[in-house]
Amino acid sequence: MAILKIINNTYNDNDVFSRIIEYAIYPKTYDEAGNVIGYSIAEYFGGNNLFIGSGNCNPAEMIAEQMRYVQTFYGKDFGQYLRHFILSFDSLNRETAITSEIAYNTALAICNNYFPHYQIFFAVHTNRLSHLHIHFIINTVNYTTGYKLLFNRTDHNNLANYIMNNMNLECCKVVYNSPNQ
Repeated sequence: MAILKIINNTYNDNDVFSRIIEYAIYPKTYDEAGNVIGYSIAEYFGGNNLFIGSGNCNPAEMIAEQMRYVQTFYGKDFGQYLRHFILSFDSLNRETAITSEIAYNTALAICNNYFPHYQIFFAVHTNRLSHLHIHFIINTVNYTTGYKLLFNRTDHNNLANYIMNNMNLECCKVVYNSPNQ
C-alpha cells in the first residue's frame, strides 16, 4: 500500500525553499534501533522545469533561487511559497516490491505528467529500514501562467488515484500531517 502524506504547513518564510529542499536532498540516517546517526545524500533526486546543477554548486540553493525567481517574476512572492507531500511505500511488503529505481521513475512520471507547468523537486529516501518514500516540493506558482496552485482535498484524492492507477497499486491512502506532528 502507498500512502500520500500531505504536509499542511504555511511555508511562508523567505528561506523555506532552501530549508525544505536541503532536508530532502540530505535525509537523516538511522541505526537499526531508530536513532539518528547522521545525514547522507538521497539516493535519487530530480525534478521538472528546474536546472538541478552539477559540479561544486549547492543544489538546494540553486533550485530555491529558481523557484524564488518565478514567484518574483509574477509578483507572487507572498503567501504559501510551496506545497510539500510525501509518497511512502511499505518496502517490507514483498508483494509490492517497490525499489528505489521504481520510486524514482514514479516521481518523474508524477512531475512530468501531473504537474507539467510547475517547478517541482523530488528526492527518494531510503534512510528508514521500514519504508522507502519520496519527498515532493512544488513551487506554488505556475511558471507559464503565474497562477497559484490551490491543491485542495479533491486534488489530493485525484493525485492518489493517478498514483494508484499508474503504479498498479491496490490502494493509495491520503493522510494529512499538521506542522506540529
